[in-house]
Amino acid sequence: MANNDSSPVKFFSTTETAFYFEVAGTDIDEDAFDAAAQPIRQHLIHSNDNKLLILNEDQFQAQNLTTAQQRQPDCKFNIKIYNNSLGNRQRRAVMLYVNKDGKKMVVCCNEKHEIYPEEMQDLPKRIEESAHKAVFYQKSTVSKCLLESSVYPTEFLGFEPDGNDHTLSKLVLRHIGERESNEYCEVFFSQCSE
Repeated sequence: MANNDSSPVKFFSTTETAFYFEVAGTDIDEDAFDAAAQPIRQHLIHSNDNKLLILNEDQFQAQNLTTAQQRQPDCKFNIKIYNNSLGNRQRRAVMLYVNKDGKKMVVCCNEKHEIYPEEMQDLPKRIEESAHKAVFYQKSTVSKCLLESSVYPTEFLGFEPDGNDHTLSKLVLRHIGERESNEYCEVFFSQCSE
């Protein structure tokens, strides 16, 4: 017998409710991410209502910025591209970070499905897991893109109003179902001017 990739499969065991097989003589490839050779470029990240993403103290927020404020380092995001080891070309794996006070502060998600900045001085060149707290899949739409968590499929980086300040939005993970609007999760990138 053979599986989808024509690897030999042999019978292993049964229980009352299942048959078990194993792939004979070969290891099953697991997904991993390798850093792409492409140069890292700085971008401004715009929300759907054209606010700009910044790292404000210990939280990622979107707000309206003047042209002078847009030149500050805490709103210039670096996008590190990773190649998917299984060759999935439909979704680009990326890591987003900002340089603040000499530190690389990476956009990460935690087990509570919250977004937070984490310092990573040396970004990984290879990520062995099939999902990582700092890896998001970039899916392009016509003129914008969505950034899906590799850890929590169907949850995307998005924005919601900050309860303490109506002029700000905070970066969150938002679930998008099949029939739900993705407008709060759409972002677009623009090149940083020096």
